[in-house]
Amino acid sequence: MFYEEDFDEDLRFGDIVKDIFVYPFSYDKFNTPSNVKINIKKEKYCIILTPCCSIAKTKILVAPLTPVLYKLTHNEYFREDMTNVNRKMNPEQSVSKSTWGIMPAAEKEKLIAEGYGYSFLNLFIYDKNDIFDEITFNDKILGEYKTRCRMIDFGDIYQVACKEIESASKYPKDLKILELTAEYRKELRDKLAHYYGRPAPEDAAEL
Repeated sequence: MFYEEDFDEDLRFGDIVKDIFVYPFSYDKFNTPSNVKINIKKEKYCIILTPCCSIAKTKILVAPLTPVLYKLTHNEYFREDMTNVNRKMNPEQSVSKSTWGIMPAAEKEKLIAEGYGYSFLNLFIYDKNDIFDEITFNDKILGEYKTRCRMIDFGDIYQVACKEIESASKYPKDLKILELTAEYRKELRDKLAHYYGRPAPEDAAEL
């Protein structure tokens, strides 16, 4: 099972929590505070990405839980089980059958040479659950596809500081909505570690 049937109120890596405020900001030029723009957003659901042993220190890292990308539904392997995105796969599974069929030989050989690995390295899919609204996608070739799955993007991680994080006994009782089972928490941990651990091309050339 993807989610624990019974769980306590303690916050853990991978948990889904609700109603978290995040503060995305942008600025036109570095070192120009007057140009900083802050966009305060209340996210309905977020995922905790702070390691379990580091949570009770006033700050946590969270990523908003969002609808899955439409382009993921083009791939038959993902349509079978959207959480396949989370795991390593063979090269031909990383794209749709039609895309693989028309792919130039050189590009196909490059993927085959790279071998078994992750696709959409920045994404992690959370399996369907009744708390998520159903979304319908329509594809001209593959037809209608309905899903309650959601996803996070490792590129959209925010730090949240709150005094209530200092003590588990102070967490709002309804803050935590769902908890991953140990198996899928490990999948999330492994993919996130791979996302941050992959070397840059220029570094890889020197290693």
